[in-house]
Amino acid sequence: MKKLRFIQSCMLVSFFVMVCCVARANDKQETNTASITKSAPSSPEKQVGLEDPNSGNEELPDVGLPKIDMPDIFFEEADFDFGDVYSGSKVEHTFRFKNNGKGELKITKAKSSCGCTAAIISSKNIPENEYGEVKVTFNTQSRSGKAKKRVTVYSNDPDTPKYKLSIFGNILEEVVVNPKRVDFSRVAFEKGATKEISVTSGTDLKLKIEKVESSNQSVIPTLKEDENGYIITASVKEDTDYGRFNGSIFVSTNSKNQKKLTIPFYGEVIGDLSVYPPRISCGVIPEKKERVFPVFAIIYNNDVKIEKVEASPAFIGTSISETKSSRKTFKVQTIIKDNAPVGKINGELKIFTNSKIQPLITVPISGMIKEG
Repeated sequence: MKKLRFIQSCMLVSFFVMVCCVARANDKQETNTASITKSAPSSPEKQVGLEDPNSGNEELPDVGLPKIDMPDIFFEEADFDFGDVYSGSKVEHTFRFKNNGKGELKITKAKSSCGCTAAIISSKNIPENEYGEVKVTFNTQSRSGKAKKRVTVYSNDPDTPKYKLSIFGNILEEVVVNPKRVDFSRVAFEKGATKEISVTSGTDLKLKIEKVESSNQSVIPTLKEDENGYIITASVKEDTDYGRFNGSIFVSTNSKNQKKLTIPFYGEVIGDLSVYPPRISCGVIPEKKERVFPVFAIIYNNDVKIEKVEASPAFIGTSISETKSSRKTFKVQTIIKDNAPVGKINGELKIFTNSKIQPLITVPISGMIKEG
């Protein structure tokens, strides 16, 4: 009997312990669940400072920024091939353009390369969808072979403020001149010099030269006819003074396209020495600023010496030194001093030598001293 009671008591204790453990486990689970529920956000889109994950798909609001109407220049053609033309003729072409933009197109200017002119022949202010014109003229005088000229049209188009145009083609010669310019180079004093120029027909033209003349009396042209055309002999007179010379020979022909030909010539008559440059152009010099301009004296007669150099007025100084060269050469530094007064510079550099034919060489000096 006692043993039975003991077993029953143990069973009651075990049951009580098991019930207590289950109760404690349930309490702990409820506590953890409450804690998690308390710390978790109830709705992400309602939390302050957090973005809606779908907000990137929404359209941005119109903030009312003004729309800018911009012009747009467009040329129907940017290049023009004028084909074959004879030298001496004028080539003209009109480029047409349109304002494809919304704002008013304003043409500032049209700038062309050498030998060519460009002009705006329409209004310079072109409204939307309206047209304008640029006329280009090319003078082929004294030109031959392939040629290309460029024109730049300046406007307020933000994408193309400088629009490039071009005209090109081939220039034929009805009258052919060889050489086209005459370089006498250095001519010894009292020796003179001659050069020959051939003038022939480049087509089936029966060429006739009616007159030949020179713009410089120191160069005399003479004319003779040969089996191929004509020969012009250009002669530098023996009594031509020292220094550089230039000019042109003018030839009158029976050609319709090249009625008057121009043949440039140039050279230098030298004695015992020559000076380069023959004149000093100082340009504009700020007040109280020193500037130095070099002049080179080249000696052709080794017995000749430079005895002294001087300059005037007093604010112009000089210095001289020999340079390394294949010929005996001196460098004369002409110094515009910092005390030069405001105003025009009218001076001269004098180079004194022991030469019997060139005892004194004078180089003019010009320029301007600007205040401030």
